[in-house]
Amino acid sequence: MEEEEFRKHVEIQGYAAPELREYAPNLSGELHAHEFSAILLVIRGTFSLALEKESLDCLTGEIYEVPAGVLHDERTGSNGATILLAKK
Repeated sequence: MEEEEFRKHVEIQGYAAPELREYAPNLSGELHAHEFSAILLVIRGTFSLALEKESLDCLTGEIYEVPAGVLHDERTGSNGATILLAKK
């Protein structure tokens, strides 16, 4: 998905305007959850979502949704990552 298409998609789905986020190389934190749902589009780099029972490799141009309350951790590769992130 292209950036402009993503912006239209999240607006239709009721998300707030997306924010550009830069993630440092080799990022790995702890499992956590949010009170909001989030949807993201990978713009650049290697970005993974580690969930309780699986890990999802998020590829450039793909979108991923993390519902409110789902335990997850964001991880990046050696070059970091850039994503567009919208919340609702």
